[in-house]
Amino acid sequence: YNPANVLKPQIDVVNVIDNQTIEVVYQKNNYPRFAARNLYRSDFKDAIYKSSVQNETQYFDKVWLNNQTDAFCYKMNLTDICGFNGQEGREHCQINLKVDNQGLFKLKLNWSEYKGWVENFDYEIYRKKAGEQMVKIATLPAYTTEYLDSPLCNNTYEYYVKAINLTSNLSSNSNSVVREVKYSFNTGQSDVQNVTVNGKSIELKLKPSLNENFGEYQLLKFAHNNPSNTKIITIKNALFIDDEVNVNG
Repeated sequence: YNPANVLKPQIDVVNVIDNQTIEVVYQKNNYPRFAARNLYRSDFKDAIYKSSVQNETQYFDKVWLNNQTDAFCYKMNLTDICGFNGQEGREHCQINLKVDNQGLFKLKLNWSEYKGWVENFDYEIYRKKAGEQMVKIATLPAYTTEYLDSPLCNNTYEYYVKAINLTSNLSSNSNSVVREVKYSFNTGQSDVQNVTVNGKSIELKLKPSLNENFGEYQLLKFAHNNPSNTKIITIKNALFIDDEVNVNG
């Protein structure tokens, strides 16, 4: 009898349910000499789970994924009625996500690639601010394992990455990571450096904002003899030319 003839079982997907649980989904089999299923995890030599239930299709592995350095990988083999262990099926590895500050207003996502599928797949990036719902912010090809999220605001963000199998529609979530953004608050004003009459226009130069999260300037325009009639002008650059004036008035 050749133990190599024992059916080689296949895992379909490993999926992070929460940061303490990984779901391992596998195919049920009709191997007539089945005695037990053996599930192995990369950080243990011996099987972490043995089952004699032939039609079983999933196992929930209790782990601790916060600050986990390496991804957990799983593989499986069968034991037949004579006690022979067959060959192991393909190894599947979960997505291990890390998120770090990348300077002001930026967060950098890095993750380990999902391993185990022979079919093509994409990654989807999900994000939420504190108190809000998760939303998809990007779809990336399988060869990509990093993403720079910018510009961000003064908030705390939570992320996870999902791998989507384009053939079977199976999906695998990463662990979730919460990070607070490094933020620099605007000084609240930009000083006027120079005002010049240029023909029929007035040229206004501002001191440029050094805030990396700068959005726009707001100018308050009013006549000296009528300060109550104020107009708000929004500009993007530190130079503004006003043609709607009477320089001789």
